[in-house]
Amino acid sequence: MYTRSLLIGIVTAATALLGGPAAPTAASTERLQRAETNQSARQDPLRDVYRSVVSLQRAGRHYCGGVLITPSWVVASRACVQGVSPQMIHVRVGSNRTKGGVLTAVTRIVPQPGRGDIALIELARAVPRTRVTVAAESPPPDTDTLLVAWGYCQRDDCDSLRHLPATVVSDERCSEGAIEGQTEICTRPHVVRVPNLPCYGDVGTPQVIKIGHRWELIGVLSRPVDTRGCGITNVIYTDLPAHRGWIERHTGPLAQLLSPVLRDIPTHRPAA
Repeated sequence: MYTRSLLIGIVTAATALLGGPAAPTAASTERLQRAETNQSARQDPLRDVYRSVVSLQRAGRHYCGGVLITPSWVVASRACVQGVSPQMIHVRVGSNRTKGGVLTAVTRIVPQPGRGDIALIELARAVPRTRVTVAAESPPPDTDTLLVAWGYCQRDDCDSLRHLPATVVSDERCSEGAIEGQTEICTRPHVVRVPNLPCYGDVGTPQVIKIGHRWELIGVLSRPVDTRGCGITNVIYTDLPAHRGWIERHTGPLAQLLSPVLRDIPTHRPAA
């Protein structure tokens, strides 16, 4: 089981370095993937997810991500705000990078009081940006999802947001003792090490599923199953539908759109 101190250590390292592991060698592959991602973001409803991703900034530098779920509230990883006061951070909105857009002050930070790696951040002013809907139910194993993140960062500035297909993994196949099955989602990226996604500065970025013609939020990045590096192993996301009741006690009712049941979501079942 990962300890809270280890999670905070990973976030602290990201704040100081944001270099993660050695730079990827498949540079041409990364450039192609980035171009395809940017084109997809302009053409697909996934652009609403991109617009909802925010950068948490401390002392003028990016260190974690988050997701705008109402005009005034961001959901993020608890590890990113442990020991942090509202005056110590700002939230950058309106940019697919960790620079640009607008910096917004924070008035309140609400960490989940239990063991869940989730926190809410209240903005000083409402942000008229696209928001994603938190899904009503947690996805079953083998559900196809997308991970949206920056990936490998150079210094304190990350390239544009990218997305990577991934599949929900059962608790039993994840890693023994590495997951809280009731409140976390084990996820296997379909492509490893290209483009080192997700990486250390991506904690708090979203995992989404497509329901009908829209994308819904099911998780925010918590941690990798092990710490060998970025993009080489299963990753753990905090299960947001499992925390929806707690979220709504602070934000008020979240938008609830009519959705097909999860059994109608396409699933990916790898060959045995």
